[in-house]
Amino acid sequence: MVRKQFIIVLLLTALLASVACAKPISINPHDLYFAYVQHELRADNEYRDKVLEVTGKVAMMGRDSVGGAYLIMIGKTSSGHGIQFNFSKRNESQLANVSVGNEITIRGKCKGLSWGIDILGMTIGGHVILENSSVVES
Repeated sequence: MVRKQFIIVLLLTALLASVACAKPISINPHDLYFAYVQHELRADNEYRDKVLEVTGKVAMMGRDSVGGAYLIMIGKTSSGHGIQFNFSKRNESQLANVSVGNEITIRGKCKGLSWGIDILGMTIGGHVILENSSVVES
């Protein structure tokens, strides 16, 4: 019985290590956002729960309603829609030397599309959300 448990623990450890070491998918904010807008289900199959590396210009940074740090990149559109990177307390210090307009690369786990708020038939603030983000290159 102990041997079976040991083997199960080894297999689970190997599985978790392989997921943690999986090569991230590189994509720009424009392509990621429009993949979701054009076909959300297909984009979920391709990107949701996967680690992505996104390179683009910082459009906005701040704190959300519960105090978490976030950063937003917008693609080739002025719609205000884009990619929202949420940072854990452990990683938010990485944003200290980042400014709006900087081009940086951020790695995070894709959680899919958040459509934002619908006001009089117009969606405001929709973003693709990446959690557990960290700055790779600034």
